Amino acid sequence: MTIIEMTNVCYPDPSTVKGEVLADLISGKHITGLDCWRGHGSSRLASHIHALSKLGWLIHRETAKVTTSKGRTAVIRQYSLSPGLIANLGERAQQFVRDVQEAA
Repeated sequence: MTIIEMTNVCYPDPSTVKGEVLADLISGKHITGLDCWRGHGSSRLASHIHALSKLGWLIHRETAKVTTSKGRTAVIRQYSLSPGLIANLGERAQQFVRDVQEAA
């Protein structure tokens, strides 16, 4: 098993959408643009993911096929942090999630 250490990351302001998205990822969620819209009122998930990546976060990007309300198939992006990375983030990350919840 590979241990991933995140020593060179920065945390965004907990009261921002970027902070909320990072808290979702730290909590083990796999999020899509629709999740971001519903949960945080932002249609700019890819922009938030890009900003978090620039802060040093190693975010997985996967494609998923979904069925639209009209019955067509669409390919969307889904973002997550690896379980190994989450397990090694430590108390600072858990405190950040609490900070985001308090700021909401």
